[in-house]
Amino acid sequence: GVSGTRKTEYLLTIAKFNAELGNKVLFIGLKNSMENLSMRLLSISCKIPLKKLLLNKVTKEDIYDIYENFLDNYYNNISFYNHNGSYMGLNKILDEIRNSYADLILIDDLEMIEDERNHFTKDKMEYVLKSIKSLGIQLSVPMIGAYSIQSNKPSSRADHRPMLSDMEYRSLISYPDNIQLLYRDELYDEDTVYKNMEEIIVVKNMLGELFAVNVVVVNNMFANLFKEDDVQ
Repeated sequence: GVSGTRKTEYLLTIAKFNAELGNKVLFIGLKNSMENLSMRLLSISCKIPLKKLLLNKVTKEDIYDIYENFLDNYYNNISFYNHNGSYMGLNKILDEIRNSYADLILIDDLEMIEDERNHFTKDKMEYVLKSIKSLGIQLSVPMIGAYSIQSNKPSSRADHRPMLSDMEYRSLISYPDNIQLLYRDELYDEDTVYKNMEEIIVVKNMLGELFAVNVVVVNNMFANLFKEDDVQ
């Protein structure tokens, strides 16, 4: 989706869901610091608004919720990778994936991965995606990546929902087995009745049908991905 469609929160919700099932998750964040990602995950887990955490305006009840949340062992199943000297280099990221022994790999902002070969090509993402998918097949590990679509194309249409044709590179369409586009109506209409809603549009699915679904977002948590008793 375009910038602002909560792609990072979507991936963090997926990370939390899988970690609670006992799966080891590697979250590769190439835009936000580890501290920021940890705060976002805490916001999702404790159902406390992120702004409230960042401004340190938590209540006694919030502190109790945070304490109870840290007692949950699922945090040990999530590893973050981002800032170091060559953190955006493709080979460094591939090595991190190999050594993680994770059950699921999540990559936030694929477009920030650098191909160290520095060759010029019409499709700069092709070698990156080919390398990541090949490693995933080799390790038998599912990988989910987020990519920001340039906003000028959706903004110029009457219907601002993203489309496959908005993808900047052909490889972004050809290599993934599943493509989901995120749409947030309040980015274009402040008075929309669909506030706190995210539309997930499945436009490519090698294992099933194409469809779209509306998901409720509560305190940055994609609530419908969890059991009903997880949402208050």
